[in-house]
Amino acid sequence: IVDELLKDQGAHISVCAIETETNKFKVSLRAMEGYDVGKIANSLGGGGHKLSAGFRFTSTSSKDIIEKIAPLLKKEIQG
Repeated sequence: IVDELLKDQGAHISVCAIETETNKFKVSLRAMEGYDVGKIANSLGGGGHKLSAGFRFTSTSSKDIIEKIAPLLKKEIQG
């Protein structure tokens, strides 16, 4: 899914969060060349590579993931 999202024309970074257990999410990140999602994942306790990374997140709401990751994505895209 996350790879397909990145194929959208104009997309630079894609994010996909899947609830694997109650209140436990697996978040996958993909990026086009020139961006570093590995840095974002590492800052949230995950790992990966510059163009493909991920992390796990525990919360009662997927909205919390958006609030946590949105500023990091914005910073990465703006450089």
